[in-house]
Amino acid sequence: MSTEKYKYDFMRYNSLHVLRPHALLIVILAYYLKDLLIAIVIAATAIKARGLSPEMRSLLDVSSPKMILSGMPIMFLIYALLNREPSASDRIRWIWRNGRHFILAAALLNSLLILSETTPLETLAGKALLGFLFFNITILFYIYRSEQVSDVFASFPDPPNQEKDSDNISK
Repeated sequence: MSTEKYKYDFMRYNSLHVLRPHALLIVILAYYLKDLLIAIVIAATAIKARGLSPEMRSLLDVSSPKMILSGMPIMFLIYALLNREPSASDRIRWIWRNGRHFILAAALLNSLLILSETTPLETLAGKALLGFLFFNITILFYIYRSEQVSDVFASFPDPPNQEKDSDNISK
């Protein structure tokens, strides 16, 4: 059994002893991918039903196709998350290490796209867009103030050659 001390509960670490993204961070990543997911659902529904229902049209008002652009930085981050292993390339390590900045880019893109919308604020869609704008601000405060988020993005498995070097040093 290892005598290594963990900063967080040991169940929050994976088999490579790196901190797993917690549920709130996963929800934030999913939030920025929501427009892509909504577009997929709308496309699948439109194909199946041979047209859009009024409910789907109102959903389309909240999620315009251009909003998918704000999810692009998150897609890079998801790619790095799925490839967090000792043999990962320097590019993946760089993306993961700068994960908070990728979320910042997604939030800024999302906010700019929301502010560029011409939807009247009196409509339900307009009020939803204002809520999303407030949510972006809240996410940014959390991402840059949370020590756990900082630790998650600082945690990456050591490359294989460093593990061998550390084993040699300890002998």
